[in-house]
Amino acid sequence: MYCGIICEFNPLTNGHIYLIKRAKEITGLPVLCLMSGNFSQRGEPTILDKYTRAKLALQAGADAVLELPTIYALSSAEKFASGAIRVLSALGCVSHIVFGSECGSLETLNSIADIKLNEPQELKERLKQYLDDGYSYNIAIQQALLEEYTIPSDFFDGANNILGLEYITAIKKQNSIITPLTIKRIDNGYNANYPLGKFASASYVRKLSNSSETIYQIENLVPPYVLPELITNPKIDSRSFSALVMNKIRNSTPEELATHADYSEGIEYRIKEMCDKYSSLQIASASIETKRYRKSRINKLLLYPILGITKEAVSEIKQTTPAVKLLAIKSNKKHLISQMSQGVNLIIRKEDLDNLNKGQSQSINIDLAASNLYNLLIGLPHNADITTGTMFI
Repeated sequence: MYCGIICEFNPLTNGHIYLIKRAKEITGLPVLCLMSGNFSQRGEPTILDKYTRAKLALQAGADAVLELPTIYALSSAEKFASGAIRVLSALGCVSHIVFGSECGSLETLNSIADIKLNEPQELKERLKQYLDDGYSYNIAIQQALLEEYTIPSDFFDGANNILGLEYITAIKKQNSIITPLTIKRIDNGYNANYPLGKFASASYVRKLSNSSETIYQIENLVPPYVLPELITNPKIDSRSFSALVMNKIRNSTPEELATHADYSEGIEYRIKEMCDKYSSLQIASASIETKRYRKSRINKLLLYPILGITKEAVSEIKQTTPAVKLLAIKSNKKHLISQMSQGVNLIIRKEDLDNLNKGQSQSINIDLAASNLYNLLIGLPHNADITTGTMFI
């Protein structure tokens, strides 16, 4: 059996090393990471490609790294967590997941998850009020929970609290046999602009890494093998990324945009209007944003057309056994591959792509589209994702 960690490692930090180490100590199991591919949950390209991040994860102590399908990696916290738990449960070899949280309390997370699942009448009424006022569902449910129940006022300020809550909710909703365990996050939190000793959030490390003047300030915040990768690996051409995404939207009609996942309430018209009006993806995104449609959600909606993430594709993918790519595994753990192949279509080599049904093919094709877009922006060949296969390290 494995202990699962759902992650982005964008990039790998000392905090992630601590998480992997504690997961092994707590469970006594090898660690399997289910990691987002080349785009993060915020709808942005990752700072390092998925194969580099998978290799670094193994150096950090993980035993295997699987790719979280793109349709889940580019979703809301609820769908991200639900998709990840679905994949880990389908594997049939994951008995526990370990995740960091700001509260560090499984009891608190469980109690809030139970409230969400039971949906008491007072919660429904309060939730409806916030939705009627134009707030997104995520903000509305958070505010409703805070007003109706005794929950720490800063609970939803913690990004890991929110994800942890969704992991537990998904486990309960799916009747999964996976046991959740949490450890308290030991840095200053996701939005902190300064480190706490040798620990800092991945967002803070990314910010410093984006400039040659500040990149060496992360030296004590990441393992020694991460900094050289951040210095030498090719960087995303942000102007080309913006142009490619905008061009796809400009050449689509509102009706065509509306076929994509999570497009509703006429948002396709606003997206089309702003992308036609502005030449900068960043400016267009900011102009589309409303109380209901926040920045990260808009970023993902802008990506869906170029990646082919349609409502129909998502529906078909969710109705079939997951197809998941094994990015990397330690050479001395090859014997564990058979355990992972029991409940999913595991993609290890090119030939494994020949045995997929329609929904599985759609899932892998979206993953491939994401990789091809990313590889184009960093100068790698087209379809390099297919030829690379699984890394044995």
